Amino acid sequence: MTDSELHSQYAGYSDQQLAEFIASGIPDWQAEQFRRLLMLRRREHYLGQIDAPSPPSLPHTLVLSDQQSAQRRPPPLGSSKPDKRKVVIAAAKSRVLFVILGLILGSLGIHNYYAGYSGRGTIQLLLTLLSGGIGLIATVPWALIEIFVVTSDSSGVKMT
Repeated sequence: MTDSELHSQYAGYSDQQLAEFIASGIPDWQAEQFRRLLMLRRREHYLGQIDAPSPPSLPHTLVLSDQQSAQRRPPPLGSSKPDKRKVVIAAAKSRVLFVILGLILGSLGIHNYYAGYSGRGTIQLLLTLLSGGIGLIATVPWALIEIFVVTSDSSGVKMT
């Protein structure tokens, strides 16, 4: 799909709405189109400014506060108030760091906390600590299996 087709097809959606769609778990091909459209809009915004030599790089985490979204975009059609929801787009977690944490501190579940699986991490931590070390019989193989099997974080974003 060309840039102009992207602009015309999704012209009715604000940047915030597109970011919400991406965060909600839409199919990869559509999320890629939305990300490309957001980048095109951002580039056009900065090219329109005379003093801006080039757009800054994207941050790892983009948080739109209530004030920023109210200042940048008009309220949605049919409402008189700006949308007060916050949108957070997080970058993918590092698979290498997940594996290293799993190898070094896997029996304590630290790698699961890193990936966002706090329930699993808590179970591994309590099993290891409260059993006086006997729980290592279960948590060490559990952690080793996880570093080979788990490829995405708790929100479903594939680790890079």
